[in-house]
Amino acid sequence: MTYNLYKRNDLKKDNPEDFLQDRFLEGKKQLYICSPTMFANVYYLEKEKAKRNDNNIFVIHFEFEVENGKGTEIYYRNKIQDILSFCLRSSDLVSWLDDNQLALLLIDLNEKEVKKIVKRIERNLLDYDILRNINMSTKIKDNNSHNSGMKF
Repeated sequence: MTYNLYKRNDLKKDNPEDFLQDRFLEGKKQLYICSPTMFANVYYLEKEKAKRNDNNIFVIHFEFEVENGKGTEIYYRNKIQDILSFCLRSSDLVSWLDDNQLALLLIDLNEKEVKKIVKRIERNLLDYDILRNINMSTKIKDNNSHNSGMKF
């Protein structure tokens, strides 16, 4: 684990966003992958924000079936993350739930846009023949949770 030490003056920048950009994000557009706990926390915050702002929240659940063998799990995980980096916005959130399941949190999109994104991911994953199942739960404006049963 790497720890960065900051001088007191670094913390006194005029714009806090500049400090965060310079020190933590390094100006890179990248896929944001977090733990399931962090995913749940962000989901809760975004759900509350969506109630106030009348926004949509989509949670997409992917299940994968990968070959077992030395190093293959890491290979497929890296391939999946490359595909997601290509298909998702930098504001979308990804969490590996276990070795062959992940969840996406997509915010401020409509159902049509989400279907497009999921189709794009699915098309790219088909090349690796590892996709087993996709489920999408939605949180839409009234914030009643339901599985949309959307066809992709």
